[in-house]
Amino acid sequence: MQTPLLFDEAIIGIIWGVIIVLFLLFIIITLYALIKRRLLAYWQKRLDIAENTILPKIYEYIDGEITEEQFDRFLKNRFDIITAFGNINEMIDNLKGDEKNRLRELLDLPRFKKFYLKKLNSSRTVQIAKACMYFEKKNITDAAVIRKLQKLQHHSYNVIGYSATLALLNTDNQRLRENALKTFLLRSNNSSLTVSDIIYKFYSECDTKQEAAEAIFEQITDDQIPGKHIAPIITMLPELGLYGLATPLYELFRKPIENDDSDLILAAFIRGFNHFSTIDIFPVLKEKETWSSPFDYVRLETANWMKDRYRPEFDDILIRLANDPDKEVRIVSQAALLQSDQAKNALSFLEEKYAEEWKGIKESGGRIAEYH
Repeated sequence: MQTPLLFDEAIIGIIWGVIIVLFLLFIIITLYALIKRRLLAYWQKRLDIAENTILPKIYEYIDGEITEEQFDRFLKNRFDIITAFGNINEMIDNLKGDEKNRLRELLDLPRFKKFYLKKLNSSRTVQIAKACMYFEKKNITDAAVIRKLQKLQHHSYNVIGYSATLALLNTDNQRLRENALKTFLLRSNNSSLTVSDIIYKFYSECDTKQEAAEAIFEQITDDQIPGKHIAPIITMLPELGLYGLATPLYELFRKPIENDDSDLILAAFIRGFNHFSTIDIFPVLKEKETWSSPFDYVRLETANWMKDRYRPEFDDILIRLANDPDKEVRIVSQAALLQSDQAKNALSFLEEKYAEEWKGIKESGGRIAEYH
């Protein structure tokens, strides 16, 4: 008869043990939150003090009222260094000419380099990213820093790989730049926006633009690079004004496109030619039947190209696209058909449910943005 009683006492003991553990965890979490809040308040107070002290000195330096050595003496602690770099980093992006160059020279101060060199080895992602930002703005001459940045290109966090690449592109060695570009593009999880930024940075940092253009085109032809990365590179070509690549790009477009399961490269090709070349790509569109693509963005780019280069021979394709399941494809195609002699008979070949869309397109004069 004592066994049930002992069992009940054991259960009660376990329950009390759990309650005590949960209570202790609550106390620990509460204390941690309070301490962290106090620390954040302290750090913010110190940063505010540094801001009020350092920002005026940056302007004095820009105006030539104090020297680099005098400015260096005001960097008394990490709050001063963090605040100084934050302001200088923003100013470098917004200023031009001598003022911008003077601020870049300020980043060569030993205090900056020592502080951010240490942060490259931090275990915190944010700290590493900020260190990479520093070396992006500063001319890199230290081989050890370059090796560290190359290693960080393979970091599991995208922001680190991106930041490290931006810093490496700031070197004055073209081979290092090209290796950094290739390494970044081989990362499988980059976004199209970061790829575009890296391509722009790479091109702008290269002294020989022809050499830069050739290096960029080489990435497009590399079947090791994911198709989703090649697509934004092609889209960037007209933005960079690389019109000389139109002919070799067309020859590449005519061939079967490898590594393009989602037709992202195909859509980028059509968009690229629409924006920076007068080459007639209709024979290739016809061969690839891009208007029949299962992906709406390919059909949309096809409709846009035909709208901007309308010819009567496009009518049958545009009529088909004017009845497309995707609304944007339909609207662009209907706007293109306003240029056709068949426009007056549009209601005869448009599905009845799209009649109101056609009426809106006609009333707007084909101004698609206005219609949306």
